[in-house]
Amino acid sequence: MLAVRRKKSYAPSQMTKTPKTNTMPPAKKIATKATPSAVQAKASPAPAKAEDSEEEDVPAAVVATVADLGAWVSEDVRDKYGARPVWFILEMDAGLVGVFERHPEGAMPKGATEAILTGLRAFSLDESEGLQVLLGVTDRLNYGFHVDATLQQVSRSFEADGFEVIAAIEDGHVVFDEDDA
Repeated sequence: MLAVRRKKSYAPSQMTKTPKTNTMPPAKKIATKATPSAVQAKASPAPAKAEDSEEEDVPAAVVATVADLGAWVSEDVRDKYGARPVWFILEMDAGLVGVFERHPEGAMPKGATEAILTGLRAFSLDESEGLQVLLGVTDRLNYGFHVDATLQQVSRSFEADGFEVIAAIEDGHVVFDEDDA
């Protein structure tokens, strides 16, 4: 079970600065309590090294659309750019991403780009604990979006880069399957 420590929430209307990069400041590490599956895993014999290291080496990407961010992005931006794919990954995995080489993107109005990046940043700060449950504990998350590719194209691109693709954002929140929580 995840022990949630609530940080100060930032509503989209409270965001006044636009990030200069798509990297957020260090996030706080989250505390976890032992779950039945974690206790069972400790009690089970250790898996063979090859299986263990293979599982740990698989990077993950949480993917969604601008519309899935909910109130973190203004309604007019959601209406106009809602189908645009967005993602969150660990910063250490950013060098593996080849989506822009596979799917070059065109220009987008600066105001819309800033609005989406501001929403992504605010979402990543408020939903940091949930994102880290899915991606792994980190002090840096990386996020982005694509102007022209579809969510399916972006998901396939992440898979081609060796990522496990996770669709876990709905109505402005990270959601969990029973296996994730």
